Amino acid sequence: MLDYGFATLADLKLALDVTDTKDDALLAAILDRTAGVIEGVAGRILRRDHARVEVCNGNSDLLRVNVSPIAKVHSVHESETGDFAIAANYAELVEGTDFFIEGGQGGDSGRPGEPALIRRLGNKNWMGAWAGVAARTRVVYTGGFKTDEELSLENQLVVISAPTDIMDYRITHHVSSGSYWIQNATSSEFEFFRSSTYDVRAVIRFATDKSAILLPCWTINRIYIQFSAKVDRLFAAKFYVFGIDIDPLLQGSPVLIHGAVPSITNGGPNCKLVDASWVPATVNTYEAYDFESASSSSMLFYGKSLLNKFLAFMLIEDNKGCVWTYSAVEAASLRPKLTITHGMAFTDEFGIPDDLRNANILQAIHEYQTRKTPGMISQAMRGVSIASGASYMKTLAALLPEVEAVAMHYRRLY
Repeated sequence: MLDYGFATLADLKLALDVTDTKDDALLAAILDRTAGVIEGVAGRILRRDHARVEVCNGNSDLLRVNVSPIAKVHSVHESETGDFAIAANYAELVEGTDFFIEGGQGGDSGRPGEPALIRRLGNKNWMGAWAGVAARTRVVYTGGFKTDEELSLENQLVVISAPTDIMDYRITHHVSSGSYWIQNATSSEFEFFRSSTYDVRAVIRFATDKSAILLPCWTINRIYIQFSAKVDRLFAAKFYVFGIDIDPLLQGSPVLIHGAVPSITNGGPNCKLVDASWVPATVNTYEAYDFESASSSSMLFYGKSLLNKFLAFMLIEDNKGCVWTYSAVEAASLRPKLTITHGMAFTDEFGIPDDLRNANILQAIHEYQTRKTPGMISQAMRGVSIASGASYMKTLAALLPEVEAVAMHYRRLY
């Protein structure tokens, strides 16, 4: 969930008749905080939560997730053993064939996704507890109302190049003994060798959940990776760059990406060939290598990785005896850089409702105007006279009465 309120900063400043920017950070924080209080009274998350993972118990044909409305179901897996890490141990269900997103019931509007229910098809129930396994269905979905601030971020360009977002991972395979070992090379140079004795490969891993705003539900339209390399002599070499659909840092095994050298026609069991073949212009000269991939299959491949909050690439030099040097120094001109352009992955009708937007503005105005007054807002309990001694400090919510009424309205789905 992004740190935005139901209303925008521009909405709040317009209501306050504020035109300067000196309190922008404070006003944005108040919007976020008061939206959180409204969610607390409502008893549920209302702002959009992206690629949320929930492992649920079944026992009926209806499965209720925790964040509504459901904007998009990314995947549903069922596992007899509750193991969702190894593909052989779970089945991936298909929307429209195995399940569908339920529409509203009772007082709900009837829009699919409003009540946070997913119905199993085929006269089947969702897997229930069995043999000590309490949760056997894993749902990855995006739910809640999409904020205006998030809408403004769609169809943008994201650059990931900060040192904290880049994790270099060196993998070495000694062919003669069959042994593998791993060596990190975060801020030093190292050589790529491929010979009959051993070869050296590297993985550059870009974290996508830190300084850059890149949501896993966005459509990836184009990707560029840049890094600097140099050679000790000119050579008609091939330097392969592969996207990797597993994260070696999390899997913990270099064997996963260290099979035979992939080729143009064979991406290998765990790798996908994205681009290849670069020859440097001069000896010992750093040059940036770019690749661009806009095919639909590649974009789906990257989308899968983004659900796990990483994009990783394997680098291989594929000519015997040609030595390459890769630099991961923090100088901006030499630092690996990933540039991504993205768009909307899907459209939905679940924008911020007007009553939530207005409630957020009302409460934020009150908080801003009384921000120098310590303590919470004192209000009398409804239906009880102050003379009875039942007045109290609303330490839980501290909402204006009209704002609290809106928050209570959104408890209706649960």
